[in-house]
Amino acid sequence: MNTYEPGALARVAGYFEQHPEVQWAYGKCRIVDEHDKEIRRPSPGTRTCCCADTATAKLLAENFISQPATFWRRQLHDEVGYLNEDEHYVMDYEFWLRLGRRYPAGVIPGYLAAFRMYDASKSGKPEQPAIQ
Repeated sequence: MNTYEPGALARVAGYFEQHPEVQWAYGKCRIVDEHDKEIRRPSPGTRTCCCADTATAKLLAENFISQPATFWRRQLHDEVGYLNEDEHYVMDYEFWLRLGRRYPAGVIPGYLAAFRMYDASKSGKPEQPAIQ
């Protein structure tokens, strides 16, 4: 289960209100364990691209956007569709790429959410050996 930082939803609403031209936006996301202890900080420049001018180009090379800290306007689903659930591990990244083709992402400063890592989560499982 992911969590939101105190006041995050109000900050997101305020950002979209102040930037009516922005169709989707993201902020930073903490990585925590099952006890809410921060277990990993993003490396500088990783998962925290903070400049909207370069974010779209960088997104083509790396998924630096954390899903729990990403928000978009409802009408985008009419334009680009929903998440592709066939993309089991990268459905959010594939969605960001479709959004980024149409609109640059806005950047909301600071932490908005926490992503909880635990053994049973699909992204917390040990790497599987390559199939040969």
